[in-house]
Amino acid sequence: MNGDKDKGIFLKTITDKLFEFAPTSMAESWDNVGILVEPSNECLVSNILLTNDLTEDVMDEALEISANLIISYHPPIFTSLKRITNSNWKERIIARCIVNNIAIFSPHTSWDVVQGGVNDWLANAFEYEEVKPLTIQKSNAIKSKYTLTVESTDDNLFIKIGETYARSFLEMDLKILMVEKSTSTSMSTKFTVEGTEEILKKIVPMLQQNVSVLCYYINPQYTIGDEVSGVGRICKLKTPITIMEAVKKLKKYIGISFVQLALARKVTPDHLIKTIAFVAGSGGSLLKNTYCDLKITGEASHHDILDSIHNGSSVILTNHSNSERGFLLEFKKILTSKLNNPNVQIIVSSTDSDPLKILQALKIKSTVEFSH
Repeated sequence: MNGDKDKGIFLKTITDKLFEFAPTSMAESWDNVGILVEPSNECLVSNILLTNDLTEDVMDEALEISANLIISYHPPIFTSLKRITNSNWKERIIARCIVNNIAIFSPHTSWDVVQGGVNDWLANAFEYEEVKPLTIQKSNAIKSKYTLTVESTDDNLFIKIGETYARSFLEMDLKILMVEKSTSTSMSTKFTVEGTEEILKKIVPMLQQNVSVLCYYINPQYTIGDEVSGVGRICKLKTPITIMEAVKKLKKYIGISFVQLALARKVTPDHLIKTIAFVAGSGGSLLKNTYCDLKITGEASHHDILDSIHNGSSVILTNHSNSERGFLLEFKKILTSKLNNPNVQIIVSSTDSDPLKILQALKIKSTVEFSH
């Protein structure tokens, strides 16, 4: 179900690709991720707007580009809504999406923990020889594939499969896992193939045309997120750098002019560092018990910063969403590749920005300059 190629792609096809990149089962239990506004699975999507926050300015932009889907990293619906009116800015946004048949999808913490997600993007500001999560996530099983096992009395089952179905299986992205003789008295042969549940259900009638099927069963296969999945990242640099070099690299990589820096006790800006920990967004509490030379996050409490610098870790703050937003450009490439459809336009919001700005006083009295 790909939709009309001249008009776009069905919403469900796109959400399947989003789940493929980062299953929502990987998100924190307190989070609100996935489809938040769904006009219809059958609605066609031709324009996708990527944003870190779905503000009213971003909503205006979505209507200007005729977006059918907004992927908002932060969920615009987080706490419960008891009504949808025009008296509250979040309610107005949801109402406008419903009226204009615009879907909203939010990945939030599922993008934080997944390999190749927000925290890996942030860590890539530096050249490291080793990187791993602060806390490894192994509890979230991901139901990604299914297996079909067919039991047959045909002695030459493997030959039949090879001659009749091998090419078809390849085209359907199916993988032959096993062909083995049963040890039971029936002397049957078992054949197992891996693929999506939908495809596996379709190939059973195909097999029954040429193979004597005693029985078959389809089972889900669960894979556990590998050890690079989890909360935050900590890396060991290839070559030690000074704290000021780290500041310069980070500012250039994220594309911001200012950061806030808290130096560890008895440490100077020229102090060499070897280990850096990252948590995109608000990471003060998550980084609290992490021991490293430098901690990088969007925001942290005053007391978490004091705790860090007294335990030998300098801290860089970028403002909350500045530590996340740049990943949208990277994700645009990922989603473009996954959808592989020239009729779907993916646009990174030009109006989305961190609400906090640094004010730098100029020589002219009463004039200030805004800098991100």
